[in-house]
Amino acid sequence: MQPANNDKTQGLREAPGFESPIVGSNSLGRKQLWRLGGFLLLLSLAFMAPLLEWEQLSFAKERNSYLIVVPFISFYLIWGKRHELMVDGRKSTFQAFACAALGLGAIIGSRSSYGLDPENRLSWLILAYLCLFLAGGFHFAGRSIVKSLAFPLSFLLFAVPMPPSFAEGIEIFLQYTSAEAASWMLFFTGIPVLRNGLEFQMPGIAIRVAQECSGYNSSFVLFMVSLLAGHMFLSSPWKKFFLTFAVIPLAIIRNGFRITTLSVLCVKLDPSWIDSPLHHRGGPVFFALSMIPFLALLWFLRGPNSSKRATPHPTPSAQ
Repeated sequence: MQPANNDKTQGLREAPGFESPIVGSNSLGRKQLWRLGGFLLLLSLAFMAPLLEWEQLSFAKERNSYLIVVPFISFYLIWGKRHELMVDGRKSTFQAFACAALGLGAIIGSRSSYGLDPENRLSWLILAYLCLFLAGGFHFAGRSIVKSLAFPLSFLLFAVPMPPSFAEGIEIFLQYTSAEAASWMLFFTGIPVLRNGLEFQMPGIAIRVAQECSGYNSSFVLFMVSLLAGHMFLSSPWKKFFLTFAVIPLAIIRNGFRITTLSVLCVKLDPSWIDSPLHHRGGPVFFALSMIPFLALLWFLRGPNSSKRATPHPTPSAQ
């Protein structure tokens, strides 16, 4: 049997100004998606030169090799949430205008004295591209969808090349703290060491912790991994914060362990270990070792009952 007021309800649906009680849908509308895609295509064409330069930079310098993977990670996270996106139809003019203003400001910055250095200029332009990209997201997709994708969109900031002055400052910090960590570790090996700043004089060999050996790239990758792991596996903000910033001492200890390992091999076995593949291409090995305490910390922060998920009770359907 059909309800008696079916015709009346149908009339209300067809009446002018009638709004459906369902304010959202499970995906972007086709028209919205086409408009957003067209905007991103035109934006990418307008920024084609800096985008190609960005790609070349990611392959040219080991310090920037992580850049190329950032968009793929963000796309993967966005794709995984595609069925959860809700369109509410609300305009986001203010947010779109604010992001567009930031993008134009970054373009102006690329032409200022700060943008005279090619890498500085590229950093400004990639930042401008991301700001305008976000402005298009607010305008064509709406605030609710951008809010739902806050983390993967924010993660795209890692695609902005670090300005050389900031990168060198981080490298110097890691260089000196790693040397300090190695000094403490070498003390427990029993090897006689005469230290002068970044230089270590040991029996049969003298080494210096160079800026290139600071572990900048692997430390930055570990930092990104901590953000991803916190987002995917932790719910408490303070636990996410703790996991993220715990990688700083972990990175320092890892690099100090790398210096200590090479020093012990040179003293105990053969000084030629200083020119071995373990020195020049052994970064991934020590990065993998640093993941052991990192994963242990992540497991501890998740707690013993983290694998248990509450099973939602089925909602009875109307008959």
